[in-house]
Amino acid sequence: RRGLDHPSSISSRKMDKADADKTNSSLSGGGGTNEADAFAANLNFPATYEEPNLSPLRDNHSAYPSVAKTCLQLNQYAMNGSSSAMEDTNSVQSSSLFHDASFVNTMGAEGGAFAALIECIQTHDDRRAKIVACKTLALIARAAYARIRHSPHLFALRESTNTRLEDEVGTDVPMALASVALEDPDDGVAAAALNALGIMTLSSCSIPGSLVEDELLREVMSIVHGRPSPHSPSLGVLQDQESNVPQLELQTRIYDNVMAPRLMQFVGRVTAFDTPNHVRIVLPVLSASLVHLSKTSPPVLYGMDRTTYAKRWIEYDFVNLVNEVVDVLLLPTMMNSHEAQLAFAASMSAIRLIGACPHAPWVPETSHWIIVVLKEQAGSADNEEAKMTALASLLVCSRAVPLPERLSTLEFVFSLLLSLRSTSIAPYGVNSPGLLLDFWGIRHYRRPTRVAFLTELALAFFIDGPVDSANSRALSLESFLKSNPVSMSINELASDDDIAQPGEEFVVAFCSVAIETGRKLRNHDGGRSVSGERFHEWVRMSLALLKAFLPCVTWQGSSPAFMEEELNVLVAAQTNFVGLFMDLLHASGLLKSKSVSLKMSPSASPPNMLWDQLEEAATFLSKHEPIAALSPTELESLYAIVTEFTSKELRGRGVVSHHMRLFLLSFSVDQWIQTQHLSLNAGQKDLKDKMAKGLLQALSPRRIFGKLVESNKSQIDQYSKKKKESYKKYAQETITVCVALIENMALFVCNYKRKFGKSAETTSVLNHAIASLQGKSDAESDAPVLPVCKAAIDRIQAAVQSSRSSQDGPSFSLLIPPGPLKRRPVVTASRSHQSKDAYNVGYLMQLTRQIVAGRIDSCLLSFPTVYPFPAAARKQNWLRLGLPPLPSSRNPKLPVTRDSNYSWGSQVSSLSGGSDAAAVALSHSMRRILRYDGEDEFRFVVSMRVHNITAVEVPDGVRLELGIHHENAATSSDAMDAVSQDVYHALAESNDDPFGESSLTSATALYKPGLKGGEHITWEVTLDVLPMAGAITINPSIVFRSMEQEPTHASWVGGETKDDIGDGENSSTGKGINSKGSRSKKQKGSLKEHICIPCEPMLLSPMIGLQPCPFVFFRDGSGDVDSFRFLWSRVPYQVPPMKVGVVNGAVSTSHNGSSLAAISTLRFRGEAIPGGLVTKLWAFMSSGGKRALFVMAESEDDKTIHIRGDDKSLLSCLVGTKKARCAMAAALEPGTQPLEV
Repeated sequence: RRGLDHPSSISSRKMDKADADKTNSSLSGGGGTNEADAFAANLNFPATYEEPNLSPLRDNHSAYPSVAKTCLQLNQYAMNGSSSAMEDTNSVQSSSLFHDASFVNTMGAEGGAFAALIECIQTHDDRRAKIVACKTLALIARAAYARIRHSPHLFALRESTNTRLEDEVGTDVPMALASVALEDPDDGVAAAALNALGIMTLSSCSIPGSLVEDELLREVMSIVHGRPSPHSPSLGVLQDQESNVPQLELQTRIYDNVMAPRLMQFVGRVTAFDTPNHVRIVLPVLSASLVHLSKTSPPVLYGMDRTTYAKRWIEYDFVNLVNEVVDVLLLPTMMNSHEAQLAFAASMSAIRLIGACPHAPWVPETSHWIIVVLKEQAGSADNEEAKMTALASLLVCSRAVPLPERLSTLEFVFSLLLSLRSTSIAPYGVNSPGLLLDFWGIRHYRRPTRVAFLTELALAFFIDGPVDSANSRALSLESFLKSNPVSMSINELASDDDIAQPGEEFVVAFCSVAIETGRKLRNHDGGRSVSGERFHEWVRMSLALLKAFLPCVTWQGSSPAFMEEELNVLVAAQTNFVGLFMDLLHASGLLKSKSVSLKMSPSASPPNMLWDQLEEAATFLSKHEPIAALSPTELESLYAIVTEFTSKELRGRGVVSHHMRLFLLSFSVDQWIQTQHLSLNAGQKDLKDKMAKGLLQALSPRRIFGKLVESNKSQIDQYSKKKKESYKKYAQETITVCVALIENMALFVCNYKRKFGKSAETTSVLNHAIASLQGKSDAESDAPVLPVCKAAIDRIQAAVQSSRSSQDGPSFSLLIPPGPLKRRPVVTASRSHQSKDAYNVGYLMQLTRQIVAGRIDSCLLSFPTVYPFPAAARKQNWLRLGLPPLPSSRNPKLPVTRDSNYSWGSQVSSLSGGSDAAAVALSHSMRRILRYDGEDEFRFVVSMRVHNITAVEVPDGVRLELGIHHENAATSSDAMDAVSQDVYHALAESNDDPFGESSLTSATALYKPGLKGGEHITWEVTLDVLPMAGAITINPSIVFRSMEQEPTHASWVGGETKDDIGDGENSSTGKGINSKGSRSKKQKGSLKEHICIPCEPMLLSPMIGLQPCPFVFFRDGSGDVDSFRFLWSRVPYQVPPMKVGVVNGAVSTSHNGSSLAAISTLRFRGEAIPGGLVTKLWAFMSSGGKRALFVMAESEDDKTIHIRGDDKSLLSCLVGTKKARCAMAAALEPGTQPLEV
């Protein structure tokens, strides 16, 4: 699960029980063992880790089991420390105790473990012993390099012995492995040595954007697992040094000093291997070295010519070296190998080399064979994750292939995506934006599976890859949409109970990509107009999508009532379909900024988080001008789409969604009016009255009102008075929009009539308009006409009789309000009464939307424009594996002020007294735990360093004890004030117990060897997920083991004596106890006892377990306001608002977490609310997946912080006590304190 980058990788520890029973520890608690400890106990590791016996490694003829046992002991020693035995109780994930001096001597000194392993590799008779020694040497060297690199913030001084060990790990060990790889006659040993170099250099947790990052791995894992963007904030930005920095330095040293100068020799040796398995295990490190060389090659970076710098070109000419690797090694392997694993490894290496040399002559042929291999791998994969990895790699590789050639590959990927489940699992405890679920006590995250792949498919048509002709993208997309798997996924939704159907995700992904591509065209080349050829290609592709996705208008979900908010992927698909239709109409000049669609329709229906996004789209479009007009062929295609939609609306139930019906009808009317207006100005006589009659029939106010009543007739009686008023208001606004649309059509026909004269078509359309307003097309033709309809009829009749015509544009209804569109508020009332299933579906829908947006961002930011510059100006790397820079507008920075009060991530305190025999330094931090699967995981780590500051040795070592008290805020003595009680009662409304008992986590480490004067030991304890129920207090203590009792005369100071010299006997001590007997006992044998020294406790900030919410900050540091709005309106718990202000004399503590609050702040422009203005939003998540949300509202008199969350204990921890509220106020708004009465 975890790599050896961090020494706390394995937790299997046992303690000397007899020794523990003798000691009266100052702390106790915890009890029981967790699942990891139970598993470790089954491995039968020794209870006490003695220093390994290296003699089998130095004996050339030793048996292989002896060598393997020594290697196992070395691995245990490198991970668990110096002669230590440990026992961890509940909630402790791992711990390790190290004595740096002995560790360095055991590992790197002359005759140490490194030298013994190198001797075994070079001279042992058994090849198996050489192979296991190679792997062990790499593992312990990498672990040792991470172990000796202590945090520079925690420990300012670095020991010289550690520097020597760094040189041995960074130079001597890799040089020895390189020599074995080149000189050993056994191919298996040489391959193991090269593989060992890969163990030291390759990592799944590199720093994004660094030279040694595996870019392909990051891209593939992002597609497969839907991970947050590398630009999203995390606790890593607040650490003084990331955990993967030592690994980065080690990788760079080995690549530059060991691998690069010998790379040509390595390639020659690998090409001579006969066994496929030997080639397979060395390909990753070989390709990584070539990629690193391509980024750092001096001839390329500094423009050295071959004549002057011939020697440097020979040494670093990676171009010819890559060509040889591809031609001699990778291509033959993919073409002829019958080993599936070897072919797959060769294909992955080839993709990395294509990213490094995108314009090499071998790229086309290599890409072809990569696709062949990956198709076979994906089709024969025996598990879902392997299939997804192969499909993601296939999509990445196909980016460099011209679009017509990769069409079959895209269809193949889509057909396999249909067999995947809608969600996949992420492990509990990682920093995941997924949905946290709990089944039978087992927690895990769920995240969407298919949507990232579908987005990449859409990008493949709209943006990615070269094209061979102007219309290749449109033709390929039309062909793709007509294929059987695609058409079946759209027309035949599955009937199972899956959270999202492939067809729904398909519409979401493709329409989103089309919308963003069209908006990118508006900003083409810094605002210059885009060419007509590019625009018309986008129009053709958008029309193809609208035509293919038209069945989505009749997709039926749960058929909610008019006033209910439904949030799922189906509604998201319909929203994106309507959004693409709106963008297409506006870009082609068929949707004006003063139209009903942009001015009235967005706010005429009840609030819905998805449909409200069209308000932002309307605001965006109103600031831009159209790009170009549609061609006659494109207009005919648009007419066909509108006609088909109208016919669907008039048949059967029609469009189920009220929002979708209103938007599509308004867009259809506006495009009909604008199209006829253009024809009118051009002198063309083509009214298209058939389409107009269908739209007028569908827009009948009586018909629309009947559908609204039908959808609410079973729920209207349960509505509250306030909700009934809202229902009445939105129903009236919906009818007003329909009347405005009908009036607009009639007013335009009047203008048409004045120019071309009266005709049967104009008369028919006007009669249909009047009849629609009067409701005569319905059965209740005698019902009274609504006042708003009657007023519109009067205006239409007046316009028919008037001779004045509009020359500037189509006439607009007087019902259209002036001024800008009023947007819906972000901060809304709570909807926590909705079911848990509705919340889960809505959460995954929001995450789906963000995954799609994140993949689009990654593509658009990788290219300077949607379409690349000409080849003569710039050559494009189509694989786009590099991390694109984020615009400054989306990259908020931390405050410039970074004094001690703003530091976060590490706190150091001295906890011992001046007269104590040991100096204890204690620090804590939230540290990244490196994992093989590359997931982000942060855990609370306590570091304890003990110095022997006396001049004498502690002969039998020490035992370190650590107690961590998790206080329940509800029962704290600091929660007895009125405000704290209000918080408690607000959270304790339900009958269940909202708060548990206070808990105690304890851990013990035993160091048995003597601790000499001036030496120190370091103990690190990594806790499991923090409970976050209240204040956390760390209570350390030291036990000096088996200390001799002081001689009797030591107690004479201040005591009464008979004879200071005499016979050496004393009558009493200062306490009046006769010591004669004890002294005589000492003469027979010295008495020893354990001396326990409790240290000063350390109180932690309540924010220590928090981090920026990855669900809200999925794409970047600005945050997603819609996701925040979703959580704010649906989390179940809230506490009374907290008023804050500047208090004279208030001093902020050094644990206020202001930097954490700074990176957890959403970029928000503010919003007016009754009585004030919402100015700031914060979103936090604990390491256990629980969320806390904060909203700052300001008025002229004060500032108020509103607080909601999804966990009672978390909210109680953050604001349940007076100290916690002071810390939160100082962190969120520096310089303020709660204003409590």
